[in-house]
Amino acid sequence: MATQDLLPLRESKMPMLYRSKGFSLLEIIISISILSVLASVAIPQYNTYMKKVRVAEAIELTYAIRMSMEMAYIDQRAFPDNGLSISARNQSIGLNDPSSYQTDTIEAMWVGTGGVPGTTTTSGHIAVTLDPDLEVGNGGTGIYSNMLLSTLEWTGTGFKFTCGDTNTPWPSSIRSDFIPDSCKN
Repeated sequence: MATQDLLPLRESKMPMLYRSKGFSLLEIIISISILSVLASVAIPQYNTYMKKVRVAEAIELTYAIRMSMEMAYIDQRAFPDNGLSISARNQSIGLNDPSSYQTDTIEAMWVGTGGVPGTTTTSGHIAVTLDPDLEVGNGGTGIYSNMLLSTLEWTGTGFKFTCGDTNTPWPSSIRSDFIPDSCKN
């Protein structure tokens, strides 16, 4: 066998039939358009998902406070009196000042009497105001624009808890698409 037969292909004298120098402009434009279509769908879905997570954080706080409300009602046979300041209402059931619950999502949390129409001291409410920058409200103004209101009612035989209540004089103003199904009434 001759040494010429052992030469690597690149050193052979055969001409290259096809030589690629990179991507064509058309390939790049198609790739960018596919990525932009995917991003236009994915980014709004991600933002909606993150808002749902933030509202779920507020709901979790509501569930934790529910236990304090139930224990206070069992001990005192009444929910915190609305005649007291918001801080005093929270302290009456062993909770901290409303602003101490502040996070990236939550602005304040407080409790009080009432919430269920037609009842007096057998009904209490837990209100959580969310950061207005979340843009999860129904477009109201003031303190009620981003408020998640839950009610707790003593039925005589047990407690009825309604998370994200919309049937109260001060209904929740969080858009229903951000409230989890387990919390909708």
